[in-house]
Amino acid sequence: MQVGIYRTDAGGRCVWVNSRLCELFELEAEEFLALGWTKRIHQDDLARVQQSRAQAIGPLSTFEIDYRIEVPVKGTRWISAFSTALMTSGEFAGRIGIVRDITAIRRDA
Repeated sequence: MQVGIYRTDAGGRCVWVNSRLCELFELEAEEFLALGWTKRIHQDDLARVQQSRAQAIGPLSTFEIDYRIEVPVKGTRWISAFSTALMTSGEFAGRIGIVRDITAIRRDA
């Protein structure tokens, strides 16, 4: 299974994404990095995702959440996201995370 991968800086700004993540969200990398991915979050899940993300600040926290996105071609998709702290020379340097499409799992449940 291919997964989307992203990296943020210490301030929480997304600085890198792989091509699979762009495919999942149906966005170009530049748009994804400019917070374009947030416009894809299903309206009913947006506040929950924002709250969870805001709480996952700093080196000791993890971010793990399932939520829906709305994409033009594939419609509503279920996403599972996880990130953890990225440390460089003992200092918090941001987060590294993975995102996978779990739509088929949710559909079969």
